[in-house]
Amino acid sequence: MAKNAWLSLALLLATGCGEERSAGISAEPAEVSFDPTFVGDVRVQRIEIAHTGTAGPLSVEAVDGPSCFTVAPAAFSIAPRGKQAVELTFRPEIEARVAGTIVFRASAGPSAEVAVDGVGAARKVRVAERLEFGSVLVHLTKTLPLTFTSDSSLPMEISITPPVDSAFAVSPATLRLEPGAEASVDVTFSPDWLDLVEETLSFRLCPGCDEMKIELAGSGLLL
Repeated sequence: MAKNAWLSLALLLATGCGEERSAGISAEPAEVSFDPTFVGDVRVQRIEIAHTGTAGPLSVEAVDGPSCFTVAPAAFSIAPRGKQAVELTFRPEIEARVAGTIVFRASAGPSAEVAVDGVGAARKVRVAERLEFGSVLVHLTKTLPLTFTSDSSLPMEISITPPVDSAFAVSPATLRLEPGAEASVDVTFSPDWLDLVEETLSFRLCPGCDEMKIELAGSGLLL
């Protein structure tokens, strides 16, 4: 009986003297750089937050950081030795480089920090406000180039919408414009009556961008 009592006490002491429980988190990677992004657009990268200790679970919350960087999920729980995938989103608000630090604060132990930076770019083009065709013989055509010049640091996909049921036509209807480059579309005027024709051509620098307008003018002429 005494031998069994000593064995029970030894087991109790062994199980009660385990490793000391610890708490802490880490971020991988600890630095995230986003490619240049147009103002209003988004880019997303993924990181992992890990519970590096044995105590827990830990409650974790993302705090601080520039307003153009967001975290999802912004609050979560991690079990001991567990990991949580987190998405960092960059939505630039201005044309500038933005840098800062996002802090992940744990309910116990030290916090983790992620350094973030990104560059906001603006969509900028130069194009004529009005295209004049002059006088064109009825049932004949005249074609002029409409040239777009990029003042942006990123490529743009321009969509062009000619006036409906009009004497004016545009080809092609979409245009890729590289940074600092020029590219043109053909605008054709085909009058079928005698008179001054004035219409408006629309274009967008991105699917969600506001429409911009270019005036088109030409007159039909009979010999």
